[in-house]
Amino acid sequence: MWRRHQRWSYGKCLAAQSLKDTVVLVVEDDEDNRELVQVFLEGQGATVRTADSLAAAKLALAERLPDVVLTDMRFSDGDGFDLLHALRAMEGAASVPVIAVTGRAELSARDRAVEAGFTKYVTKPFDVFALLAAVASAAALKHDAPMATASDATEAAIERLIAANDVRRLLAVLNGHGTYQYSSIFRFADGKLDSVWTFDRARPNADASAVDLPMAGSYCTYIESAAAAIYITDATTDHRVADHPKRDILRSYCGVPLFRADGSLLGTLCHYDEEPRPLAPALIAEMERVATALVAALPPASARV
Repeated sequence: MWRRHQRWSYGKCLAAQSLKDTVVLVVEDDEDNRELVQVFLEGQGATVRTADSLAAAKLALAERLPDVVLTDMRFSDGDGFDLLHALRAMEGAASVPVIAVTGRAELSARDRAVEAGFTKYVTKPFDVFALLAAVASAAALKHDAPMATASDATEAAIERLIAANDVRRLLAVLNGHGTYQYSSIFRFADGKLDSVWTFDRARPNADASAVDLPMAGSYCTYIESAAAAIYITDATTDHRVADHPKRDILRSYCGVPLFRADGSLLGTLCHYDEEPRPLAPALIAEMERVATALVAALPPASARV
């Protein structure tokens, strides 16, 4: 099931209009779930259309192509793969991103969906802000949006830094596109975090690398458990981290998972701060675009950059 009990008011006031001018088609046969997602996405500025079956979804697509399709994977008259196939057969629909929403969390199911052409894969139950991140980054892909506020020249520079394995400078550039003090790349290993490198905006020339940080003492633990992007705008008001030991110290966090070529979870690319920071879907979209190529640029485990 979709998670019903979320404290949306704080996130809504920060993220309102983050999906402005974005048309989302939500395909879900459960009426309560469908309405829940519709209300949430409309609260973020999106225009939401809905369908309760494969046949209804096809009619909606024929009437007008959306910017993003968010679909459950099982209907009474077909499944998400049928919907994806029908969409791709339509003229002008090749670039419409499709997000699969399913209760199947195993890697084989995710791999099958990705291979079939789904843009993203979200497992139930999920946090609504993770859903927002998925929809916002998919919408950015649809519109071929530039990386956050980066110019084409900066985007090309990011590609060069990845090709040169220059992780230090890459983190500095990525940090400059957000409002967070810290940016890090962490590997996950036996309940600990292996810090490849950390950039501190207040001390840009400092050697901030560290190893063997406890996983439980970091918000990265939520990336490890969800294998999906995570937003925390203010930990002191976010019920998801009510029991976290750092909630009064590190108030905000956004991170995306890093996956190995075989689909297994390697670690995370993340930004965080001691002060609350607003939701930044464009920044998450940038991080997700960088993530796949970044993995190849990382040094061997526990090596310093």
